[in-house]
Amino acid sequence: MTTTKTTTQHKMTKWLMMLVLFAATSLSHAEISLCTFDPAGDFSSILRDYVIFANQNGYDINYTNSGDEEAIVAQFDRGECDAIMITGVRARKYNNFSGSIDSINGLRSYDQMRTALKLLSGSKADRYLSGNKLSIAGILPAGNVYLWSRDLSKGMNVDQLAGQTMVMIKHDETQALAASTIGMKTIPSDLNNYARYFVNGDADIIVAPAIAYEALGIKKGVGTEGGRLDFVIAELSYQLVVRNGVFGDKFVKQSREFFYKKWPAAKRILDRLESRLPANQVFRLTPEELNRYEVLSLQIQKELIQRGYYNNNMMRLLKKIRCRYTPNLLECQ
Repeated sequence: MTTTKTTTQHKMTKWLMMLVLFAATSLSHAEISLCTFDPAGDFSSILRDYVIFANQNGYDINYTNSGDEEAIVAQFDRGECDAIMITGVRARKYNNFSGSIDSINGLRSYDQMRTALKLLSGSKADRYLSGNKLSIAGILPAGNVYLWSRDLSKGMNVDQLAGQTMVMIKHDETQALAASTIGMKTIPSDLNNYARYFVNGDADIIVAPAIAYEALGIKKGVGTEGGRLDFVIAELSYQLVVRNGVFGDKFVKQSREFFYKKWPAAKRILDRLESRLPANQVFRLTPEELNRYEVLSLQIQKELIQRGYYNNNMMRLLKKIRCRYTPNLLECQ
């Protein structure tokens, strides 16, 4: 009788253990929808590696890509995506701290960007990247941001830009302030029509990184007469925004580390894209004009900080990084 009872208890215990194991396995592999904005699929290899990495840590990700960033943000806001990979400019609405990386006069080189991302992948940044409802689970560099002109003969000095027309992303008020400060006219646009105004000649100037040169068709607008200003306006980033509870806290930190470790792969992608830019179609600034751009960029940045577009903590961090690499800047004296 005792033996039968013991056997029954053993079977019950074994069955319960199997049930718990099954439940845990099902929970760890619940499908997570990741919606990404990668117009030409340049970062697809990194994102595929991330899906594998997440799976190895118990998360089953369904990864879909789109060239319509506005639609991706709308899907996320409707709860149709658990996580999104978007530009830092867009991510600013979810996290003002990390979204300020892409600020005007924020960072000016890949070395500066790498230093910033290393700091943000560490544990000290967790309180700034984790919010009540959303967290930033990783950041990638997305390249230098330039001013592009359809016709370099019109000039790209500060005074020469005044009166020219610039197409701007309608949700990015920072571009609007920068344009008005210089005295430029603006055409607000969504991303889907952004390059079209430039290509068709409605706009003289457009702001864009190297990843957009071919992907968005800016190359057509530049043609043989246009080109870019030899001045980095900002450093663009890609940021992974995730709803809290989708990933465990431990994995969110591992995720940030994963993306930082992908710096070499991301840099190779960006170098390849930069190498496709026309090297002989560049507007070179004199030392005097370069100084004017430095002063103007700092002026615009300060105004945007005062208006609350940029995060003060992030801006102090970025200034330290800028001054570490370029101590001769006026703001670092």
